Amino acid sequence: MASFDITIAESNRSSAYQLDARSKLFITLIYSVCLFFDDSWISIGISALFFLISALYCRVSILSVLKLSAVVYLLAIITLACNSFAFIDGSMRFVFDGMLNGIIFALRILLLVWMSLVVCLSTSTEQMCDAISSLIRPLSKLGVPVDDIAMTFAIAIRFIPQTVLEFMAIKEAQWSRGASFDDGNLFFRLKAHVVILLPILINLFRRSDLLARSMDCRCYGLSDKPRGHLYVRTFTFFDVIVCLLCAIVLISNAVLFH
Repeated sequence: MASFDITIAESNRSSAYQLDARSKLFITLIYSVCLFFDDSWISIGISALFFLISALYCRVSILSVLKLSAVVYLLAIITLACNSFAFIDGSMRFVFDGMLNGIIFALRILLLVWMSLVVCLSTSTEQMCDAISSLIRPLSKLGVPVDDIAMTFAIAIRFIPQTVLEFMAIKEAQWSRGASFDDGNLFFRLKAHVVILLPILINLFRRSDLLARSMDCRCYGLSDKPRGHLYVRTFTFFDVIVCLLCAIVLISNAVLFH
């Protein structure tokens, strides 16, 4: 587990950490929408370059992001396989054009996950929760529990890297005991991973119970008054400039090379 160097930008106080979390969510939303209009190698390459620049700017380890996305690689492989083969004249055949489309689809999925991880690793839980709560605040007039929804999203986002790390730790522990996860066909490999999934599910329930008791001890949700904030973040001129520049680059990429 020493190879995982997950460093949140809060520790080094980079300029990306000072950027408002609403700006990061806005940029991620624009990136996600524009990404699915990228159907050429040039546009995909520009989107990948945007991800690399964002990771370097946020001082997030690209190697850590790639390792944390290990589970998504299976989805990318399935997407590639489904597009590479097609039934033609009653038989399944390999389609080269379908493989190229499958690679683009798989890269879209991977870039979307990678960019989301960069945002998660460069934003604290409090910032993420406050940003989501601020963006959906108008729904509170309709009786929607805005703070509870924001807290749920923030907890879910922050637990994803921890779950992946726990998955890798349990897998290495089972591997050191002689368990094999790479032998046999796909069915036997999936069956071998059951010894990993069961402890993860048990630990997830334990962690959620502990978190629920901790929030209950702190009287979370007891008062109907809006939650207070120790540090009130404002949407600065720097945030506006960054959002506009990123939106122009991403939209231009999606339109010009579509």
